Amino acid sequence: MKDIATMNRKKFSKIIFCFLCACIPLVLWIIAPGKQLVFYGFYNSLLTFGKIAGIIGICFFSGNLILSGRYHFLDYWFNGLDQLYLFHRRTGIYTFTILSFHVLAISLQPLQFSFGLFSSSLFDFRHWYINFGRIAYIGLLITVILTLTLSGKVKYERLKKMHQCMGIFLFFGGLHAFFIPSDISQNLYLRYYVLTLALLSFVSYLWRTVFRKWLLIKISCDVIGVNELTGSVTEVVLKPKNGKKV
Repeated sequence: MKDIATMNRKKFSKIIFCFLCACIPLVLWIIAPGKQLVFYGFYNSLLTFGKIAGIIGICFFSGNLILSGRYHFLDYWFNGLDQLYLFHRRTGIYTFTILSFHVLAISLQPLQFSFGLFSSSLFDFRHWYINFGRIAYIGLLITVILTLTLSGKVKYERLKKMHQCMGIFLFFGGLHAFFIPSDISQNLYLRYYVLTLALLSFVSYLWRTVFRKWLLIKISCDVIGVNELTGSVTEVVLKPKNGKKV
């Protein structure tokens, strides 16, 4: 019974994550006044799906950054840090895929008029709110490429420091989402929802990454036991300096 309850808790946590980061923003976008769902013609359909991908992508990005914060209550709901990080890795892949589709769908829009307009739009840096999005996606793309290339070849600590830049990319992605004339800027409920999620994520990033050495409590421990539980699981027993076991 305990194993079933544990499995159900992890499934419930995944459902809640998808509900908060995908279902709610999608519903807020659909029910807003206006013609959001436009599917006549290839480029109109592509634009519609691109908008959906942009909204869900920024929410997934925000939620995934919160998952990386190592919060005890998340460890509990996902049945341990290892399971939490496995889910974090998968949602990270989903986030990158969704945002890549968003970039592709929006970038291809000028092609419906001419290839010349498409090529010139790629190097048009006049609009700063579009440049924010470029910075966010290029930074994310470089991080993903370096992670795949260097994984197993460099120390984990270096990859971890590389991933700590994700909060900066989220910051620029948030600026892009809120300053560009879009559905988020015109839909108050969606705007406040996405803004709240992004702000929570960015505060979490600052707290757990930038200011952690000043804000997080550190406990000095002694290793008092190392037990080989199975061939692949090792238990390390720590004792804090105050005498209480953890």
